[in-house]
Amino acid sequence: MKKKIRYTDAPREIQKSMERAVDITEEFHAKFPQFSPSALAAKKPTVKVTLTLGEDAVAFFKAQGKKMKVPYQRMIRNLVDRYAAAHK
Repeated sequence: MKKKIRYTDAPREIQKSMERAVDITEEFHAKFPQFSPSALAAKKPTVKVTLTLGEDAVAFFKAQGKKMKVPYQRMIRNLVDRYAAAHK
């Protein structure tokens, strides 16, 4: 069984830093509501389309998706969304 590491086991300067730490979660979410857990979990409305893409492009996104452990379709969707938002 792994030994649990406690903050009291940390070097003294780290213990002092932890004692002075302040929780700013509420202030952060008030200032940046778009990063709140509920905003990040919210589903955006989507429209299903059939799209034919080049083999090289799909292979690229599949490799990147596998490397980053995310669906490659999400990466393509986010790319198109950002492009559209930038050119509105």
